[in-house]
Amino acid sequence: MKTFSDNRQKMGDMILLAAAAAVLGAFLIARTTVISEDGVVYIERARQLPDNYQNVASRHEPIGLPVLIFLCHGFFLQLTGGDSPALWCLAGQVCVLGCRILTIAVLYLWASRLFGRQHAVQAMLALIVLPYPAQAGADVLREWPFLLFLSTSLLLFCQGSQTLNGVLLGVSGLSCGLGTLIRPECAQVLLYGLFFFAYKTLRGVMEKKPLQQNGCYIWLAAGFLMVFLPYALLTKQVVPHKLNQLLKSPSAAFGESILLTESASNAVETAGFNPADLSKGLAEAVNKIIINFLYYFAVPAGIGFYLFYKSPHKTDAHWLWALLIGFYLTVLCVLYMRWGYISRRHLLPATALLSLHIPAGLNWIACRLVNGGQDQNHRQTWLRILLAAGILICIPKLLKPLGHDKKAYLAAARWLAENTTPASRIYTFDRRIPFYADRPYRLYRNSARFRADRKAEYLIVPSGVPAELEDIILLEKTFSVSGSSQPVVILKRRR
Repeated sequence: MKTFSDNRQKMGDMILLAAAAAVLGAFLIARTTVISEDGVVYIERARQLPDNYQNVASRHEPIGLPVLIFLCHGFFLQLTGGDSPALWCLAGQVCVLGCRILTIAVLYLWASRLFGRQHAVQAMLALIVLPYPAQAGADVLREWPFLLFLSTSLLLFCQGSQTLNGVLLGVSGLSCGLGTLIRPECAQVLLYGLFFFAYKTLRGVMEKKPLQQNGCYIWLAAGFLMVFLPYALLTKQVVPHKLNQLLKSPSAAFGESILLTESASNAVETAGFNPADLSKGLAEAVNKIIINFLYYFAVPAGIGFYLFYKSPHKTDAHWLWALLIGFYLTVLCVLYMRWGYISRRHLLPATALLSLHIPAGLNWIACRLVNGGQDQNHRQTWLRILLAAGILICIPKLLKPLGHDKKAYLAAARWLAENTTPASRIYTFDRRIPFYADRPYRLYRNSARFRADRKAEYLIVPSGVPAELEDIILLEKTFSVSGSSQPVVILKRRR
């Protein structure tokens, strides 16, 4: 009877948390100015799926998110009957928001299993209001869909490893495999399975216990291969593109064209691995995760994580968390040493997972504020005050519209849609402008290495007229960019 009551309370908690995340996400979607540039890339790949799915699948980036966007768009298309770039954006944003809501439910279950129901509710409230994770959950980005499959796989893996349940491990592997279709890093769960298999086998030998039960870990690999093998046969690629780059030429400078992310556009060329950059990479990773926590929640998250490991009785969960943090720090440091950048988006999974430890840190601080926490009522009051203060700090930044500093991009897109033909070719520095205008385009990135495309009818630049083109182009329109001294300029080629 008690178990039924607890389950009903947890279900009620998840419904309320899901509703809060959904309302906030819907608000952010409704107020979106423009989506991220990477979001346009995923949408364009999704639009190509019906006619050229093999080409989309063979790209350097996995096909998972474009497939989800395509399916969600099909649903919206049935409801509206008319297609447009705005509908594709809405489909992508709703798809990602749905993944965020489901991820919060999975993380709640994991937190309640580790720390208790009240702790889980507080942790998820903090995660829901963190500005950057919330905004990423209303944009067309793959972090939350990836985190959904990763967190589900980890939760099932933790439970399956503790009980040596092959079914749970098999479903964990299946979720892990699906996650690799969004981000290849989801395969990290296989590494954890290999570690636990080796650790428990070694301990079984030392303690003279039967070892055959450890064979259940084979189900983890089986579940993963059910998804991975068909996709590898389709793409004819086993090793992820970036890992393949690293293995082929670990000391080569970064010069190959890749799918551009928010930080990759500013990536510096590196001569290869430099051990001196290890500390810089660690510092950059820590700095980015502190920013993701909006500074305020970073301290309780760190304290809570320390208290989690201060426990003298180590469980499988403690080992799993250590492997998680070790994996992410290693990967991010390699990324920094090899390619010279770390994005805040790379830290979003770590931010979400470390949010589970925020309530423990807030509780520790509350105890110090009431002289050791002997008065439980005062301690709980202070904990709620600290949590409420954090939520209030997050709200101003949280409610800013997505792409609010790119209003000029949308204005330029509207001008193109109204003043050009559907066949007009655009040469642009940002793909979002022609995307919202629904016009074909060619992209250039580096203005210092700019070369004119004399076949394009319109040229969009983030500054004035290039000197070498003054004799062949006319100024059509100028749009100011909020917070920037450089305007967005639309130029037209002379007939």
